[in-house]
Amino acid sequence: MASCHHITISDPEEEEEDADDAPPELEQGVKNTVDELKEINLGTNDDPRPIYISSCMTPEEEKEYVDLLLEFRDVFAWNYSEMPSLDPRVAVHNLSVKRGIKPVKQTQRRFRPELIPLIENEINRLIEAGFIRECYVDDLVVKSKKREDHIQDLRKVFQRLRRYQLKMNPLKCAFGVTSGKFLGFIVHQRGIEVDRSKIDAIVNMPEPRNIHELKSLQGKLAYIRRFISNLAGRCQPFSRLMKKWVPFEWDESCRNAFTSIKMYLMNPPVLAAPISGKPLILYIFAQERSVGALLAQENDEGKENALYYLSRMMTSNELNYSPIEKLCLALIFVIQKLKHYFQTHTIRLISKSNPIKYFMAKPVLSDRLARWYLQFQQFEIIYVPAKAVKGQILADFLADHPLPAEWELTDELPDEEVFMVESPWSMYFDGAAHRDGAGAGIIFHTPEANILPYSFTLTRRCSNNVAEYQALILGLETAVDMKQLHLRVYGDSKLVVNQLLGVYDVKKPELIPYYKYARQLMGYLGDARLSKAFNKHVRPRSFQIGELVLAVRRPIILTHGGQRKFTPKWDGPYVIREVYTNGSYKLVAEDGLRVGPINGKYLKRYYA
Repeated sequence: MASCHHITISDPEEEEEDADDAPPELEQGVKNTVDELKEINLGTNDDPRPIYISSCMTPEEEKEYVDLLLEFRDVFAWNYSEMPSLDPRVAVHNLSVKRGIKPVKQTQRRFRPELIPLIENEINRLIEAGFIRECYVDDLVVKSKKREDHIQDLRKVFQRLRRYQLKMNPLKCAFGVTSGKFLGFIVHQRGIEVDRSKIDAIVNMPEPRNIHELKSLQGKLAYIRRFISNLAGRCQPFSRLMKKWVPFEWDESCRNAFTSIKMYLMNPPVLAAPISGKPLILYIFAQERSVGALLAQENDEGKENALYYLSRMMTSNELNYSPIEKLCLALIFVIQKLKHYFQTHTIRLISKSNPIKYFMAKPVLSDRLARWYLQFQQFEIIYVPAKAVKGQILADFLADHPLPAEWELTDELPDEEVFMVESPWSMYFDGAAHRDGAGAGIIFHTPEANILPYSFTLTRRCSNNVAEYQALILGLETAVDMKQLHLRVYGDSKLVVNQLLGVYDVKKPELIPYYKYARQLMGYLGDARLSKAFNKHVRPRSFQIGELVLAVRRPIILTHGGQRKFTPKWDGPYVIREVYTNGSYKLVAEDGLRVGPINGKYLKRYYA
């Protein structure tokens, strides 16, 4: 095999349940690679020093590798006596025991009788070498993008090993190969694949007959979970059997899930390594009981390569989330698991709806949503609608994450950024003018029963009707900024409401510009409904000048002591400075700051 990607692999020792069942090549330490290997001798006939290189090299390349290995022969140890002690500056092993704690005697571990002679022989070899603890460099891959650079890359690694007196086991190394097994996976120029033996262990596995066999299946699947799209969703039928006191009944749903997993593994995906400097593409999806994601990236030819699959089941509390909140949960889940990718790449987020816009459109965030928002705002995430993306990788991902039948999604809005199933917001506006000035007040009621009050001082003198119009306009502008497309608007001005509803004509010239602009803003909102709010439906609270009150305020996030928290719902105390006939009050704080006018229904008495 000829390839521009060269790999040098130092193989990990694979755990085997039974030492006497291990294959001979592992017992002898010979490296098992995909390429055919050629043994060369770095020693003499009397004192052989075998090591392995790829048999696919040209004679010139083979000479270069042999010369390099001879030059750095001291970084290998063919037996324990050639291994020096490890410099404490590199690593120190110690057992940290808390003083004053009484040691607890552990139960004696017993080995199978047939293993005891093997253990004794190994310990005797270590005693003869002068030490018990050995330290090999293990689980190491030296990979070069260009074939001609591989010798220089190896030289740098060997120099580092020599500097710190680290040794490698030559019988577990293979140099100059184009592919090889590493940590149970196949690494080659096209990417990373699952070792076929891992797949066969699952494909050839019979249906589990008890909880122990089911746990064995899930353990094997967990090992290759990054290669399986929507693994949590595929294994969802098994979750019922994992609960305590539930009888093990392998029904039709479990049988179908097990079959679908086997069919998927017949053609597993090839994952690629991320390319530095290129943005990553993140597909997220939420199902009824699980969330999933796929991290991908375009290669130099413009083709998308999968990098990582993620999925997990939801908790009982998370099952109560709305569809858009489940999508937000999927995004947070990926950020927590693959944070290192987010820190070094720009992320293009692709999904049915925009979870980022959902956060931005909510002026008040619950404690959970606020924590989520703080997590993803530190990364560069760009939303791309799923309908704007075409490609086989997206089609495959959507096929692996089907929507529940009861989730009714619509495409009526061509560029809809957030889908939400909830009642519309309500906005109450009120304006007042008197000889000393004018003011405007706005109250938003959210479907979650949150109250968002806003108050403004109008700098120019105006009539009471103009103040009402300006209060309405300020509220509509705020709603437009918050992307609240579904809004019910209430006002106590009979003139303003009826003019905007078309019942009354606008006769006064000074009102025409405000009327036109208000109609324009209502057109932006699309579904804004204007109604008359009658005072008889409101029970105003009565306060006197000089009384101390608290005023409801919009919760905002503050930083205190390195931690973020919400401000209280009520602010104050304030002193009532003026009382208006429409039930509004002007307040003054202890520092002289003036607040209002504000409706009395959003005040309460303060008791010192």
